[in-house]
Amino acid sequence: MRSMRALPIFSIVFPLLYLPVMYFNLPVFTYVPKMHEFHLLRFVPPPVQGPGMFYYGWLLTAGIGAAVVALALSRAPEQSTARIPWSLAWIAPLIVVVALLDILSDWFTRS
Repeated sequence: MRSMRALPIFSIVFPLLYLPVMYFNLPVFTYVPKMHEFHLLRFVPPPVQGPGMFYYGWLLTAGIGAAVVALALSRAPEQSTARIPWSLAWIAPLIVVVALLDILSDWFTRS
C-alpha cells in the first residue's frame, strides 16, 4: 500500500522539481548527438561538435529527486501524508506548464 501513496507524491513533486532543474540547467548528463557522446553533468560542446541536448538529463534529474522525496514520504507515518491534497497531482503540472510558457515566451515570440 505504500507504493500507492508514493505515486501521487511523485506526480506532485516531479513537475515542481523539473522547473528549477530546467531553469538553472542542472542535467545529470548531456548528450551530443553529432558526436554520439554522453557527458556527465552539464557539458557545453565546442561549436564544431554541434549543440548538446540537456532535456533528457533534466528529466532524469527531476525524476531522481521526485523518487527520493516520494520514497521518503511514503515511509513517513500515514498521518503526515494524509494532509496532502491529492488534487495537487494534477494542479501542480498545470501551474508548472503556465510557468514554463512564461519562461519560454521570448523563444516563442522572437521574430
